[in-house]
Amino acid sequence: MAEHPNGTFQVPLWRAIAIFRFASMAYVVAMVAINVTDYAHPIGAIPALTVIVGWSVAATYLYARPAWRGWPLLGTDLAVTLVLLLASPWVVGRTAIDHGIPSLAVAWEACPVLAWAVSGAAAGARSRPWSSVRPT
Repeated sequence: MAEHPNGTFQVPLWRAIAIFRFASMAYVVAMVAINVTDYAHPIGAIPALTVIVGWSVAATYLYARPAWRGWPLLGTDLAVTLVLLLASPWVVGRTAIDHGIPSLAVAWEACPVLAWAVSGAAAGARSRPWSSVRPT
């Protein structure tokens, strides 16, 4: 299926990522609320949740504009998630993680992966001129 020049084929995919971003954010908030008493540094969960909520709102707004869906936004999305993953052992604690307590980013960490996949799929489709050729 060929993509319309203004990117309308991607619109439902970006909307699905936005929905997943907020659903996974709600799951992260629930997991933190349930497990915060087991954290090594529970106070560290506050800035982590602030980053997750803030970046979810910002990323949804930014990805809604096709012109902004480039490397800087994709890289920033990945970097924000990486920072949260790197903060998890300190906030949650290595022992808690070893006992099954989820990391701070738990399901939310898939958001930049999905964004890269949709962005890369569009770039890949544009770079394969033969993809629109149908076999006879």
